[in-house]
Amino acid sequence: MVVIKSERSSLTSRYSERGLDLIESYSSVIGYSFEQSEGELKVELNPDRADLFSFNTLVRSAEMYFSSTAFPQERAAWKGRIILKSGALRLRPYVRSFIAEGREIGEYMEELIDFQEKIHLSVGKDRKKSSIGLHDLDKIKLPVIYDSGNTEDISFETYDGSMENKASEILRRHSKGSLYGKLIGDISEAPFMFDSDGDVLSMPPVINGIKSVIEPATKKFFVDITGTDMKATDDTMFLMKHFFSCLGYKTFFTRIEGLDPKNFALPGMLKLKIRPGRVRKFLNVDMSGTEIAFHLKRMGYIVRNNADSIEINVPSYRIDVMGEADIMEDIAKSFGFNNLKEKELAFKNLPERNISRTHEETLRGILVGAGFQEIMSFFLVPSSFYSVSTYQGDMRILNPKSQDFSVMRDRLLLGILDFYSRNRNRNYPQNVFEIGEVVLHGKQESHVCISIAQPGAAYSSIKRQVEYLFRRIGNFNLTYTPFDSEDLMEGRSAKMTLSGRDVGLLGEVKPDRLESFGIKVPVALSEINIPKIFIK
Repeated sequence: MVVIKSERSSLTSRYSERGLDLIESYSSVIGYSFEQSEGELKVELNPDRADLFSFNTLVRSAEMYFSSTAFPQERAAWKGRIILKSGALRLRPYVRSFIAEGREIGEYMEELIDFQEKIHLSVGKDRKKSSIGLHDLDKIKLPVIYDSGNTEDISFETYDGSMENKASEILRRHSKGSLYGKLIGDISEAPFMFDSDGDVLSMPPVINGIKSVIEPATKKFFVDITGTDMKATDDTMFLMKHFFSCLGYKTFFTRIEGLDPKNFALPGMLKLKIRPGRVRKFLNVDMSGTEIAFHLKRMGYIVRNNADSIEINVPSYRIDVMGEADIMEDIAKSFGFNNLKEKELAFKNLPERNISRTHEETLRGILVGAGFQEIMSFFLVPSSFYSVSTYQGDMRILNPKSQDFSVMRDRLLLGILDFYSRNRNRNYPQNVFEIGEVVLHGKQESHVCISIAQPGAAYSSIKRQVEYLFRRIGNFNLTYTPFDSEDLMEGRSAKMTLSGRDVGLLGEVKPDRLESFGIKVPVALSEINIPKIFIK
């Protein structure tokens, strides 16, 4: 998940109470979490909607939905030039840039930089695929030149004023150089953005120079995007343009010179066509073409309603939309998933029930009857879950879309603790369970995790519930052996054995593990391998 947060007082100053009310109401439409605590407002978004990764763009999207007023579409306008040299293109071959002009950025500056960094991490894959340079246009002289240079021969002062030195030394000694210098490769040569006076504006994707540093008083921006992936570079540009447009800035593409301009032509807006009949069939709703067009406009699309079809222009900042399925989903969101009618599916042949699912249903029925609430979390979890735990799954995603979905979970209990973290301001007790798949040492297993969170939750609390569960499924030979677990307290945890088979563990969660998740009450839990407890 992607988190944006800010002090409520600051948000009220920028967007008024009405804007915050719109964000809260819009959460049920888009499907994000909205939380307020101790004067702070926090929103957790799915990683696919990069255009909503700021309060600025989120408020504008909410206003568009509730007022049914489409976002005004600017005509493509041009201003300024950027001259490309072949040397830089060997290092980072894709380049985009634009100019944004409007009011002083003022109190929106922090939000702008936060949005830039979130795009760096998500779309740009931590600057590998694309990176963004923000410059004060009034401090530089156009045209901008994108060229490469020997890092021993070029010197400049970094944007934060902390170092003025050769580019090679900045790459070695500055914190940004240590983080992102590796993206250049051989640091003897690097790409640079120069203005017409020959001053260094930036060394992408690593760091900006001090000459063009932006300030709260900045009114005009020159924004450069460089990358190693064409689509990521284009997507990044359109997302940044959208941020400025939502603040009321006028934006202009800059003309690209120095090389064949055909190689740098702007991509056209995605155009789709959908028939009302298909919408009615797939969503099971009786909706006219006019109603479908209304819902599409609320979600930001530019539509033209014809006699037998609807032509749709997808805004360039909606980088998540790839085809008809995405359009259907947005229509359903606007209409309201709760308003969709259920429809019984017709099968010619009924499949036989999987025995493992039968076992899961048995456990589910017993636990719900015992007063537990079922939760469901993602099979892919954040790598941060394992910052204090040893990962034993041996299965990681090499190129994840988001770090929130980068590891195949090896246990359910960390997802349970994450659930408690997200619900720590809710009432207690919170007695929950989850049934799901895990990967342990490369092998997929089906587990159930039962958990109790409340003041006084202890080993005996969860042991009593586990023994009740085993009695209900007809197993009475459960034995316990003291077990040293990295998640559970020593002396307050045990390994469970059934007919000589290790079937799971139970105990009290360690205080430092609870603290890492921000949980303030004791948690006792048990995680069990489902197939092993049903072996006869």
